[in-house]
Amino acid sequence: MIIGLVVPWPLSACGDKAAIPTHYVAEPEVDPARLLTGGERVFFDDFERPELGTSWVLERLPDEPEPDWRIESGWVRTSRTKNQGIYAKVLPETGDVRVELLAASDPPARGAFAGDLKIEAFNTAPAHEKGYSFINGGWNNAFDTIAKLGEHSADDKRKPARPLTAGQVYRYAAVMTQDKLYWFRDGVLLYTFDEPAPVRGPWLGLNNWLANARFDEVAVFRL
Repeated sequence: MIIGLVVPWPLSACGDKAAIPTHYVAEPEVDPARLLTGGERVFFDDFERPELGTSWVLERLPDEPEPDWRIESGWVRTSRTKNQGIYAKVLPETGDVRVELLAASDPPARGAFAGDLKIEAFNTAPAHEKGYSFINGGWNNAFDTIAKLGEHSADDKRKPARPLTAGQVYRYAAVMTQDKLYWFRDGVLLYTFDEPAPVRGPWLGLNNWLANARFDEVAVFRL
């Protein structure tokens, strides 16, 4: 964006230049990276314990096999989830909010590497597709998206993924502002979602389909 650009002003209806200044000062573009720092931390979990505990609620679907959420070496892990996530009621329901976490998609025990790292946020219930799905490398490492109330809905527009590397740990941030959502990886913006009518539930979720995924250092900040 160029600041202080001198431009010829448009003609008025009678052919003369309108009587307004000939200098137009554009509004500076807001750098979304400003959203990655600051704020008051209101929740943190580093999974340094043997069991998941009561802060997280597991969604169970009757027609799916039981998911294998577990804690190993300070990471919460899963590899056969089928969208049966774990949820914590920790998100402020007003104001700007940032969620941070570490995540990795490890090589599978068998089959092709799926990529596919996902969190859910601002859900109105501890269940899949009740808020927003923030996805990197979904659909076999092919797409990134922020999907509202469904991963296959009209609001799920998707774009080609910034693909995942097997075993690499990434730092993610999901941010909600007054009228927009942002999805960052290692400080780089992956995806934005214009949102004039946001869903503002209190539930934060870690979720997966069949990737060999792990998560750590989950934090929530009120901005």
